[in-house]
Amino acid sequence: MVDTHVADLEKHEFTILEAAWDLIVVCYYLQRDLFEPIKRGVKPGGIALAIVHMFEPGHEQSRFSVQPGELATYFEDWEILHYYEGKPRDPEHKRAVAEIVAKNLRTSAT
Repeated sequence: MVDTHVADLEKHEFTILEAAWDLIVVCYYLQRDLFEPIKRGVKPGGIALAIVHMFEPGHEQSRFSVQPGELATYFEDWEILHYYEGKPRDPEHKRAVAEIVAKNLRTSAT
């Protein structure tokens, strides 16, 4: 089953319930204060996937872009199944990206 929601996350219109999701995906959106709720929201053994733009020389810096290595720091206590930084593999995106697929290593929802 796929459960979808439309909400303004910056206005906290949606609460990510603790240990409620097998998978949380965030693509081409960066709101740093969401990483802890995302991590709490993924069930033990579940997966978080994120793809975000990176800062690049020649592009305007934005609060929606990460520095090299930054995305991985949010998931240091998780098992990193995939991490990539560089040219996007999606031809529709021209800017460098950081990608992560991480597994929640907790064994319970505590």
